[in-house]
Order: sequence, then structure tokens, then C-alpha cells
Amino acid sequence: HSHALDSLRVRRAARPRAESRPCRLLAAFLGPVHGVSTDASVPMTYGASYLTTTEVADMMIGGVFPATEDRMEAVIRTGMPYIGSVGALDMVNFGARETVPATFADRQFHVHNPQVTLMRTTPEENDRFAAWIAAKLNQMTGPVRFLIPEGGVSAIDAEGQPFHDPEALAALQYRLNTDVIPTQNRRLISVPANLNTPAFAEAALTAFREITQ
Repeated sequence: HSHALDSLRVRRAARPRAESRPCRLLAAFLGPVHGVSTDASVPMTYGASYLTTTEVADMMIGGVFPATEDRMEAVIRTGMPYIGSVGALDMVNFGARETVPATFADRQFHVHNPQVTLMRTTPEENDRFAAWIAAKLNQMTGPVRFLIPEGGVSAIDAEGQPFHDPEALAALQYRLNTDVIPTQNRRLISVPANLNTPAFAEAALTAFREITQ
């Protein structure tokens, strides 16, 4: 079996189990090219996992790695098992600091390296991201498990880190819990951990195995 995974931690956690059960793991780090290629690979797989959805933030706010409006449509069309999360929705991606549009001059930034500048998203923006994602999830007819990391959506969104913002995370959680229509197949799962931790990776892998057995 082929499983499309987009988290390096989940891929590492999956390796011992993959060796004990026939399957093939496809890892993709999502962006305008990788997101499209992962969507394109969905028809060849038995399950898809999009844990990092930062390209949704870029699409809606104007970052350099935007998704397109048909993001996740491959899963909707095929009805295949799907694991998702809100990885890196705390940030919009830009290039070098001097390339950031002047309209964002008053925002909070984190310079990841000389070529990558990250902008912290607001509670209002997170509400919009979650509404967009919820609308996609509600169209999925196959088994769905969508994980919400209660400890933050990226390494720099953890407590004590520069993008830690409980209000923004709460806005994301509230809109998902309000808008996603739960069914026997479609469930939200709150995970008491930061997304970038082994505990979250294990939770994602457990959920993935549950719906792809």
C-alpha cells in the first residue's frame, strides 16, 4: 500500500511499523509545487495525510508558497482515507526580509534565514483558515481524522517561542469545532501536544493506521 505523508516526524515514527506491514511511505514537504504533486499522487495511494497546511495561509494572505482553491479536492473526489492537521498556520511565508510587502510593516516577523521570513498570523486570519479547511473537510466522504495540536501548530508556536499565541490557536480550534460537521467517518481529534513533537507524530500515525487498516 502507498500512504502519502507530509511530516518528517511521522515518517520517522512510521518506519518501524512500515517494516512490519507491507506499505510504501511518500513524504512531501508542502508548498506550491509539493502540494500539487501530493494531490496528484492521491489516486495511487490508499490514504493521504496533509499535516502541514501553511500554503492555505499563504494563499489567503499573500505569501510566496500559496495553495490553490482546489487544494484537498483529490481527497474529496476519491473518498480515500484522510488524516489532516493545521501545521504551520501560525505563519505566512515570504522571501528575504526586504521583500516583504510594505502593507505588512506593522506585523510580527521571524527571520528563519536570509532567504526566508515568516510573518505571524492573527486570530482573525486563523478563523478564516479554519473556515476554509472545515468546508473542505465537510465535503470528504471517506474516513477523516483531523488532528488539532493543543500545544501549538509549529515549533516556534510552542510555549516560550516567538510565535506562541494562545488567542490565535483558540480561534483556529473554535472555528474548526464549530464548522466541521462530525459523522461516523469524520472526526476531529484534539492532541495535547505541539504539532512538532513525537507525541503528536504518534497520534497522527495511530489515527492513520485506524482508518487505513
